[in-house]
Amino acid sequence: MYNYGSHAEGSIVTDVTNSKAMKYRYELGNYCGLTKAVNKLDVSAFAGVQFWYQPDASGQTLKIQLKDEAGNYWEKDIALDSDQAETVQIPFQEFNIKEGYGDVETVLNQQ
Repeated sequence: MYNYGSHAEGSIVTDVTNSKAMKYRYELGNYCGLTKAVNKLDVSAFAGVQFWYQPDASGQTLKIQLKDEAGNYWEKDIALDSDQAETVQIPFQEFNIKEGYGDVETVLNQQ
């Protein structure tokens, strides 16, 4: 994992059931982020991205970003308005091409 920006810290944690999760702490200055590279991954059998998270009611934005094999960046923003833990499901169709990082007519290739 690679951390960038203002006071960001990411780690993989294991709980008592031996389940693994990503833990992310931050103190926001201007921006901060965490990058996790995954070698070529075929997600064609999946409809989207799903994860559990507990927002901090900060009013900030959590940006989920994917990069496809062609170098296009895809994004989905989630407002951190609540402090209630929940499972988030984001269909691939809800990701938008990052402005300036690809043709807006491009379709996200899941393979």
